[in-house]
Amino acid sequence: MADIVSTDSTSGNNSYASRVKRLHHIMKFRNPEDEQAFVFDCISDIKAKQYLHAMNNVVGGLKNIIAVSKIENNQMVVYLISKEVQSSIATSKTLCD
Repeated sequence: MADIVSTDSTSGNNSYASRVKRLHHIMKFRNPEDEQAFVFDCISDIKAKQYLHAMNNVVGGLKNIIAVSKIENNQMVVYLISKEVQSSIATSKTLCD
């Protein structure tokens, strides 16, 4: 039992410090800003997950999406990982195609 708790199969170390290092990206999370977002009209019967699949190629992969949510007036907001990613997508022709 002690071996299961004290080690893992990938690093051989499951100490508190190693677990914190694996979760470091979560601790650095900051709430997204308005400049990182796209707001667009959506169809009420279509789920957010379906919009995510459709946006995958547009935003350069799901790794660039922080959050997605349906908001009032049949609109959806998608927050991207940075202002730079949002800006490059906003100026590309991909959104209009």
